[in-house]
Amino acid sequence: MFKKIVLDNYLSFRHIEMDLTGSGNEPVRHAFIYGENGSGKSNLIESLMMLKDSMKTVNRVNRLKEFTELRETLKKMNSKEGTSAADDDPDTSDTDELKRMMRLLNYDITDISKGIRMTGSDAGTSASFCFTLGGHDGSYDVRFDPNDRLVYERLCFVVESRSKDIFEISSISGDDASPNGNLIDMRFSPQLFKDNVYRRTIEDIIQRYWGKHSFMSILDDQYSSNNQAYMEKNLGTGIDEVIEFFNDLVVCCVRTRGKAGRGIKDKILANLGGGRIAHNEKERLQIYEEALNSFFTRIYSDVKKVYYRTEQNGNILNYTLFFSKMIGGKRRDIGISEESTGTTGLLDLFPAFFECARGRTVFFDELDSGIHDLLIKELIDELKDSFKGQFVATTHNTSLLEIIDPKKVFVIQVDSRGEKRILPISSIERTQKNHNNRSRYLKGVFDAVPVMGEIDLIDIVHRVESNVGGTE
Repeated sequence: MFKKIVLDNYLSFRHIEMDLTGSGNEPVRHAFIYGENGSGKSNLIESLMMLKDSMKTVNRVNRLKEFTELRETLKKMNSKEGTSAADDDPDTSDTDELKRMMRLLNYDITDISKGIRMTGSDAGTSASFCFTLGGHDGSYDVRFDPNDRLVYERLCFVVESRSKDIFEISSISGDDASPNGNLIDMRFSPQLFKDNVYRRTIEDIIQRYWGKHSFMSILDDQYSSNNQAYMEKNLGTGIDEVIEFFNDLVVCCVRTRGKAGRGIKDKILANLGGGRIAHNEKERLQIYEEALNSFFTRIYSDVKKVYYRTEQNGNILNYTLFFSKMIGGKRRDIGISEESTGTTGLLDLFPAFFECARGRTVFFDELDSGIHDLLIKELIDELKDSFKGQFVATTHNTSLLEIIDPKKVFVIQVDSRGEKRILPISSIERTQKNHNNRSRYLKGVFDAVPVMGEIDLIDIVHRVESNVGGTE
């Protein structure tokens, strides 16, 4: 679980810290973030997506390279057998797809960092994530220069029962620097490498790729490419636990809307609305069907059954989610593509709740998107004690303020200079059990509510008409 997130020059934040610890310096199990539209709630969730994406740049490029090489080999084999078109008459869509793949083959951490720096800032961007794992505290820090290049990376976690730096890598400018203008300074815990040959191999990889890729991404690919026994033989300190924790993190933000988010490893759970699976996975599909049936029939009185329609195509099973509902005195079947925004929003939420109940950490943007306020309130009130992991969400639903501990309700405050801070409401104004925090929030006691000036719509219309000559 996460204890603190610190961001500098990150999207709309010049500097912001979110402290997710409660009593005893333990991380809170759930937290809900409020703020005006445009205050940066989604940007906070986006920082966790950045963390996940940065972990996979090496793995993504290598897997794509393998796929591209296999694809080209198959094309050559087909060409020799006379089963494909001549090379001088390529298919346009095939050529476009190849160009797209070539772009992705050059994908690196700069493609992530250049999209997160604060607009108009000439300073670098940094992010720090403090967490607790297996009873031990740790932190991971990354820093990018004004040109969006990775220049610093550090991981602190348990080494021989104490929290110490496992590695620290930085880029140093100098006269003897490499062509990209940087030297690389590497510092490792003595317990990180168990084998000197492997250490030299990794140091060589760092010299070649660090800056384009993070060291955590390099190690993640090593764990993906090599068997467990080999990695245990060569690496120590529990760094594999941190990599697994970051990979298991579930994040749903604006750019993944329509899905449960990244981090859902189960293909069906990540695509509950429909998709394609192997035919031998039909039994697993039925298990999720039963789970969704239990979930939705308890939420909606008119939903009598939730089920999958399937169509077999060879060894592939195409599946689509349907709702059997009472409409006009008759049961009618509605496909998920025809369902309301609220229902699809609940379908997005189900995997997030499910994974958190299994002990995973979940960050979810726009919790209440299209869903009735009272329904969200009842859902959270019913489920929050089932969260074995950590659930952090942004929301505008003020009814939650009636049931959530004030220490777990956060607001993003914005001053007249656009400087921001995020605080639990309990630290802003003293709260007691008999206080109506929803009413206090709406009255502006905790700030983080819209303050609108007067709008003369008639005057706006008249000025537009006088300039464009009226409307047709």
